[in-house]
Amino acid sequence: MSFARLTRSQMSAEFAELVLDASPMVAIVREARGHWPVVYVSEAIIQFGYSALELEEQRTSFKDLIHPLDRDTVSWSLQTAMDSSADYFTDSYRVITASGESRWVSDWTTISRDGEGRAQQTTTLLLDTTKQHDTEAAFQDIAETLPGALFQYRLYPNGTDAIEYVNPGCADIWELDMARLRHDPTLLWDAVLEEDATAMQHSVMVSFQSLQMWEHEWRIQTASGVKWLRARGRPRKLEDGSVRWHTIILDVTSSKTAQEGLENSLKHAVHVLAQVTEARDSHVAGHHHRVAQSVKLIGEAMGLGDDQIEGLTLAASVHDIGEMFIPQELIAKPGPLTHTEYQQVQFHAEAGAGLLEQISVHWPLEQIVLQHHERMDGSGYPRGLRGEDILLEARILAVAEVIDAMSSPRPYREALDETKVREELATGRGRLYDEVVVDTALRLLDDGALADILPVEQNIH
Repeated sequence: MSFARLTRSQMSAEFAELVLDASPMVAIVREARGHWPVVYVSEAIIQFGYSALELEEQRTSFKDLIHPLDRDTVSWSLQTAMDSSADYFTDSYRVITASGESRWVSDWTTISRDGEGRAQQTTTLLLDTTKQHDTEAAFQDIAETLPGALFQYRLYPNGTDAIEYVNPGCADIWELDMARLRHDPTLLWDAVLEEDATAMQHSVMVSFQSLQMWEHEWRIQTASGVKWLRARGRPRKLEDGSVRWHTIILDVTSSKTAQEGLENSLKHAVHVLAQVTEARDSHVAGHHHRVAQSVKLIGEAMGLGDDQIEGLTLAASVHDIGEMFIPQELIAKPGPLTHTEYQQVQFHAEAGAGLLEQISVHWPLEQIVLQHHERMDGSGYPRGLRGEDILLEARILAVAEVIDAMSSPRPYREALDETKVREELATGRGRLYDEVVVDTALRLLDDGALADILPVEQNIH
């Protein structure tokens, strides 16, 4: 059933109008005939300078809204969905406001079909994502400061391989164009010194077959000379039998003779990774920093040692770093996630741990990040750990994140108030969250110690 039919036949017109007017999304319903006439537009279209009436009366068409440079790709997306008998697709493109301004939108379109599969209507929900696209430029700027090469490497059972992501650090190390690196993995292998090649290939195959951490040091030949590289990559086997590594490679040429200062550089890499994640998602801006401050307060109140608190705070500052590998449209989706989409989002804990395992500091950062969504009764993810099997640092991080997440606005809801936060902690005490951690956090809420840490939209006091 299409959105338009639902609002007309199953809701009162007054209630439908109230729901749509309260939403930042623009709803547009089109008939799948002729020039795809618009039959319904929500009042939220006014944010782009148009009225619902001018689209419904065909004075402005849906095509007129789309940026001229994006019209062909939008048309192709729709046609592809039609040809494949799909009932849902997503897209991202620019629209032109009535004043001529270009704005980015995310498009969620459902296709209503008859009993024979013929399209009858499309219902499109548009969400203005201009701010998120603006942060992509910031993401690239921050990624360029990462002290090393960050990439995703994939190896298939038939021996073929692919590079799925590279950051600018790859070009700096190999002194090659990023586009060439992305499209031709052989360039990485060709650069390996001949005397190191056999050991290099063996290390990758051992990791591929055993799914154990890939750790290796080798030399490459670049235009400026020979470089020593050190790599750590966590493998993950996919359904098609291929293995994907999230890998960090550091140029350790100078540190082969001078290890001094390496840990400080790696700690800097952790902080840069935190900035990368927040730059991609404006809805969690400051989240890492606030949670890091919260776990520090809780750890101090529980009597943890200084070194343990430092490791906990560092882990908290990057606990959602794995979200950089989750599609942006899922992170910013304004509605509920499907089961498949939720599984994709859950993977951020493993992806984040995979990155941090490659950063050799003495704190168990990767395990803290991996376990921060585990719950005391075993209902968490990704491993379903229970009770004391969950690191104490991860149990503290879990509570601190819940407090900040509930107190922050999200794409799909407003910030929740103090009562809701306390109810969640009280209800989950001992079942989901560590009792001692919860009691400590509640005391900190009572005495106002968290007041200056929580988002300004929802201070506890």
